Amino acid sequence: MDKYVSKTILSYNNCADMYNSFQTPIKPVKKLLDKFRNLIIGKRILDAGCGHGRESKYLLEKNLEVTGIDLSDKLLKIAVSKAPGCKFIKMDIRRLQFPDNFFDGLWASTSFLHIPKKDSIKTLEEFHRVLKPTGVMYLGIQGHPNEKSVVTEDIARDEKMVATKEFGEQNPRLFVYYSVDEIKKLLRDIGFKMIEISTKKEEDTKILWINLFVVK
Repeated sequence: MDKYVSKTILSYNNCADMYNSFQTPIKPVKKLLDKFRNLIIGKRILDAGCGHGRESKYLLEKNLEVTGIDLSDKLLKIAVSKAPGCKFIKMDIRRLQFPDNFFDGLWASTSFLHIPKKDSIKTLEEFHRVLKPTGVMYLGIQGHPNEKSVVTEDIARDEKMVATKEFGEQNPRLFVYYSVDEIKKLLRDIGFKMIEISTKKEEDTKILWINLFVVK
C-alpha cells in the first residue's frame, strides 16, 4: 500500500473517536444526500470510504441497502455500532471486491481526495465498473488546501500531507486536489456522464469543495 495512504489510515485510527464526535451532525451534507437519494433508481448503495458511518446511517434510514467500506479499523468499529443495519467491510476503494454492475448508487464523500493521483484513473474505473447501467455516483473533493492547515510534506503540486487543527501535526493525512476541469475530464474519459457539478467555498477555511453527480 502507498506509504502516504498508510499514514493517512494511521491518522484516522489515532483520531477516530475525536473525528466521530465533531463529524456527527448530518446537516452539512444532508442536502447532497437527499439529492443523491432522489437520483437513484434502485436501493443498493456503496458508501466508498464510509468512515464512521454517518452517511451510511442516513441512507439506511431512507430505506436503502447500504454497504460501507473503509480501511480504518477504528472508524469501521464506530460505523458498525452507529448503523448496525448496514454492511461494513474493510476494503480499499482502489480495488473493489464486488461484481460488475452491482450497485445502483455510489457515494464517495471526502474519500477519493485521499487517493494518490497515480491511482485516480483506476479508482474511478472501479467505481464505474461496479455501478449498474444508469447507476448514479456522488463525488465530493477539494479544489485547494485548507488555509488554516499545515502542509507537513509537499509530495507533488496537488498532493500534500496535511495536518489540520483537529488531528494535530502528529497525524497528517494525504490530500489530493483537483480543478473543476481536471476532474470533469477524468470522469468523462472513463465514461461517466455529468448530471450536476457545484462548488462551495467555506468562509472559515477557504476550502473550495467540488460536488459532482454523475451517471454511468
